[in-house]
Amino acid sequence: MAPETAHSRLTEAWHRPQHSVWEIEWPAMPLGGPLTVEIWRAGDRYRFEILEAPAPALIGETLIFDGQRAWQYNRFTTISSQPGTRPWLSPVSDVLNLVEQRLNQPTITATQQVRQSHSGPATKFHLEGATGDMLTMALDETTELPVQVQLSSGNTEIKLTARSFEPLPAPVPGLFEPMD
Repeated sequence: MAPETAHSRLTEAWHRPQHSVWEIEWPAMPLGGPLTVEIWRAGDRYRFEILEAPAPALIGETLIFDGQRAWQYNRFTTISSQPGTRPWLSPVSDVLNLVEQRLNQPTITATQQVRQSHSGPATKFHLEGATGDMLTMALDETTELPVQVQLSSGNTEIKLTARSFEPLPAPVPGLFEPMD
């Protein structure tokens, strides 16, 4: 497969409206263990909710961005939320930003293979950039959504594994607003 074609396919899959639960493994993450986050994304709107984390204070941390305004709060301890100015929830936003940065770089080589993932048949793509950065992404054969992502850049190694995933063709009203 041509590098540009593979790159385009992965970028499209990554940006497709979706609802996923990701387990994030990032040895450089200051938390010292994997983190599990539920993510809803549709265009420039998203909602992140941390489900499991080595730091108990992070469990329930929520970030919502409606395309213009952001809200960050802990759904277990905060009674109401106020709009914020920065749509960022570390380390979730950090990891997703690193994947996005790699997708914004040109791809020099690309390989593809069909394999079995934990969720069923998947097509695994391996992209290498001019700087040596590597991105491996497995797409579910049925939905074309990412089910596994591995990123290697310099000393950074990140692995995301989808525990569950589904397309999000029509988000329910209020999904990208805080639940006060």
